[in-house]
Amino acid sequence: DRLVEALVRFMESYYSPQELRDIGARMVGEIALLDAEARSLHLAALARLMESPALAGDRAEPESVLATCNELVLRFGGSEDPAVQEWVAMALVNKGVALQELNRTKDAFDVWEEVERRFSASDGPVVVEQVAKALVYKGGALQELSRTKDAFDVWEEVERRFSASDSPVVAEQVAKALVYKGIVLGELDRFPEALAAYDETVRRFRVSKTLALQKTLATALAAKGYILLKLRRFEDALVAADEVVRRFVGSQAPTLQGLVAAALVIKGKAFSDLQRLEDALAACDEVVRLFGTSRVPLLVQTVALALGVRGYAELGLRHFKAAVATADQLLDRCGTESAEHRCEGHLIRAKAAIAQGDRLTCEQDVEPMLKLLPELDSLPRSVVGSLLDFSIELGPDRMRELIARSPSAALLLPLLTVLEEELGLDPRVAQEVEEVARDIREELARRRAVRKSAQTA
Repeated sequence: DRLVEALVRFMESYYSPQELRDIGARMVGEIALLDAEARSLHLAALARLMESPALAGDRAEPESVLATCNELVLRFGGSEDPAVQEWVAMALVNKGVALQELNRTKDAFDVWEEVERRFSASDGPVVVEQVAKALVYKGGALQELSRTKDAFDVWEEVERRFSASDSPVVAEQVAKALVYKGIVLGELDRFPEALAAYDETVRRFRVSKTLALQKTLATALAAKGYILLKLRRFEDALVAADEVVRRFVGSQAPTLQGLVAAALVIKGKAFSDLQRLEDALAACDEVVRLFGTSRVPLLVQTVALALGVRGYAELGLRHFKAAVATADQLLDRCGTESAEHRCEGHLIRAKAAIAQGDRLTCEQDVEPMLKLLPELDSLPRSVVGSLLDFSIELGPDRMRELIARSPSAALLLPLLTVLEEELGLDPRVAQEVEEVARDIREELARRRAVRKSAQTA
């Protein structure tokens, strides 16, 4: 309603957050005093006001949201008026969200259990929506508390109880339950089950027009594409990613923009693995064209991913100058924020340099890359493989020197051991290190044979 929207927007600009919270609490208390016609407008205004940052959902001020919700529950929790109880249920759900944002997961879990206990028997549409939300949040809290099986049980309960609902809000919770289950299954490497959860989401909600369900649908399709990529089902990954791009590329919703960008990166990676490198470049260029100027953190990170994929595609096409330019762009964008992307930028430049026989320039990028490796959450297999290639090109003596004086010496001890053995040294290492070094030695020999074969072909 335009009148309600205009009124609340004026109130948001005129009143302080505390005054808005006081008004919201007073409006809840007045519900029972109104006749049916006045109550309808009153509830519409209160619903819109409850969406404002001062009353519910400002992620920068979860303490403020928590205080507001506590006040509403304290004042009106004992009311028997069904309309008032709707707002009590909303306040409790928002209280749980605020507690979750304050990293008080166990307290949030207890609140969502309270919503389920107090309101599960209600058949009022608004209250049913809040119960469904609480159950989905409860599943997420259980997962965070490492109770994965219990989380699955709760999400499956959401599907079982609410799948037949006509409410878009409840349907959104069913979709979220399916997607969350898929995400956790994917993290557990239970890929067929994860794909089944995503397929069920797509089957049920593909024709939905509501923005919330479109976001969840796009999430399911993008996540499905990512798993298919991991399974090396590249053509199938392209189909899933294409649907995200085709349906949502024009959206102005930040979440959908992020998913479109992610889908384009999936396409770029799938094309690269299929050796369709020109198509990979086109997909990555589209990410940069659409989102290259964005300052939204998620989009900034996704553009960086696209630049990494583009850089490797350019290396594959032997477009070495273009690969260096892409790596420069990646490093400029990352600043000092992302060790992973900075490492990738230096790695692309080092590979381009060594491919052109420029050992000195290669070393100039290997050194900062070695400094960054301890900052990574894990050591990428591609980096280890590249360091083996650099060891061949730069020689074991020079590569040993670069590693030994870097912060990565301990991290790369098996490789360092192999290089020292090649130089006639007798490194003393633990048996576990020697076992890994044996595998590195075999891989290094294999790569030398491949290089020699390529040179004589």
